[in-house]
Amino acid sequence: MSFRKFIYRLILIYLFIGLYPHPLKSQEHNNLLYNYDSIITVAQQFAQLKEYEKTRALCRYILDTIPSYSDVRLLLGRTYSWAEEYDSARVILKEVFLYSNIDSDNGLDAFNALTDVEYWSGNYNQAIFYCNEGLKSFPDDNNLLIKKAKSYKELGDFLGAKKILLILIHRNRENPDAIKLYNEIINSIIIENPDRTYPSFSEFEYKKIDNIDRLYDQAEAIAWDRMRENATSRAFMN
Repeated sequence: MSFRKFIYRLILIYLFIGLYPHPLKSQEHNNLLYNYDSIITVAQQFAQLKEYEKTRALCRYILDTIPSYSDVRLLLGRTYSWAEEYDSARVILKEVFLYSNIDSDNGLDAFNALTDVEYWSGNYNQAIFYCNEGLKSFPDDNNLLIKKAKSYKELGDFLGAKKILLILIHRNRENPDAIKLYNEIINSIIIENPDRTYPSFSEFEYKKIDNIDRLYDQAEAIAWDRMRENATSRAFMN
């Protein structure tokens, strides 16, 4: 037995004997889940310390007994994505759907996790695919919509990203993630098109905006007005 395996077994013995003197007396499924929750807590702590091998050993121990424990499978898959081992992450995270419905909370977590894998690995079209699949069941999920907008931004589809962000801001005009990303996109457009000026969201009179179409039109109208003003000013100076 390797030293590493010996250490992992000691951890498990501590959890089962130290915390629960007689964990195996009850065979009820709920009791098993309760006992394993303490192991998950330790596994999460190892993950926070980036000790992914220890996290994986504990996760696999649980999954050997309860393969349908999707929270554990999600954590296991996440450790591979955090370690940039994306192929392994994809395989494990997709297995969540073998045990959880796509419209369940675990299904939502799996779509978010798979989106992260594809985004972090530079597969932005595939990230958008998982966003769209998740949004079929969770159309208002803020995380999926933000990730979809980020993927559009990375693909250079600023218009697609802006439309998503405007919808989010229309729903919540104090959405910090959406506003920050919108302004990042505007700055990217300005760098690529120095002659064109766009407004930041801080300049909008939100109380006068009734719907998303007017919000979007107002943004574009202000942008074009400023562009024309800049062009006129340069012509006058010349």
